[in-house]
Amino acid sequence: MKYLGPTSRPRLNEAVAVVFLFAGLFLLISLVSYNPFDPSWNTATAAAKPLNLMGRAGATLADFLLQAFGFAAYAIPVLTLLLGWSWVRSVPIHTPWAKLAGSAMLVSASCAAFGFGSTWRPIADSLPAGGVVGGILAD
Repeated sequence: MKYLGPTSRPRLNEAVAVVFLFAGLFLLISLVSYNPFDPSWNTATAAAKPLNLMGRAGATLADFLLQAFGFAAYAIPVLTLLLGWSWVRSVPIHTPWAKLAGSAMLVSASCAAFGFGSTWRPIADSLPAGGVVGGILAD
């Protein structure tokens, strides 16, 4: 049984693809419209309404992803959109576990590469480019 690839049922594939595509767009718009003054788990602000285009959930998710992964967080929605596109086309994913491991290594290697510049804080002048994961992997 294949768990990570499209099935033989085209309507089910399209439904799953829509979920992946919407999730990827949600993540991408959340990250692009990130504002450091939006309310999140570790940001206390008097702003009642977040400026993030995806609302409070998008602000919290973008803050978490950018703090954890830095610039490499932008690879996560791109990979999600690519996965959704392969489900739309119902193309079987060859060696899915290897591609999943490769995607995880791509994100972690990008975090580590950005983490080597530990003093560079381009995200809202406070978050490191590699995030927390990049700082740990670069050390």
